[in-house]
Amino acid sequence: MMGPVFERPTDLEPVVDIYRRSAEAFKINHSNDPMTSEFLLSDCTAHLERALEITQTTDVTFLELGCGVGLNPVIAKKFGVTSSYGIDINPRLIEEAESNLARVVEEGLLPEQNLPVYLWGNFFTRDQLAVIRKEVSDRTYKHLVLENPHTDSDVYEQFGIGFDAIDIFYMYPWHGKDVDFFERFFQEYARDGAVLLLRDGRIMRK
Repeated sequence: MMGPVFERPTDLEPVVDIYRRSAEAFKINHSNDPMTSEFLLSDCTAHLERALEITQTTDVTFLELGCGVGLNPVIAKKFGVTSSYGIDINPRLIEEAESNLARVVEEGLLPEQNLPVYLWGNFFTRDQLAVIRKEVSDRTYKHLVLENPHTDSDVYEQFGIGFDAIDIFYMYPWHGKDVDFFERFFQEYARDGAVLLLRDGRIMRK
């Protein structure tokens, strides 16, 4: 097997510390937000290393589904990936992610060029959401069919990329059905060679 095509960044700890403190403050400041009660800071470092060993290149596009305060798209950039994105359904978390990114740049922990991009929205495409709504009850799986804030598009269109342009997906499996549907759409619509990483260590390749 070929060796790693990346070097583990030596300054990840100060980056993670910024986001850890941000997450702790966010939980306190927004404790009345029901969506915040499920928010958990996740560090994808070990998972990303596994994915890059599979892809054998850092010339990839990384997307975190449920990016919270924005840590993992920054970690991906620290590893040298070409493009990095984060999606969250909670607009307050996206605001926090953008604020944290500005701080990381200000402290010299990430170059100002080609920064991660964050968007508020549902991590399913419009077509995928239409399939879900046909198959499940909105009441039963409300977390799956939260309203898309972009009335005439979805987050992928807002990013200017296709679902099939993502090389590495990373997600925290908040609900079993989220994972079931996303694994299905991953197999159907992701590009050949794409990798899906779950925070619990599971890994899938198209």
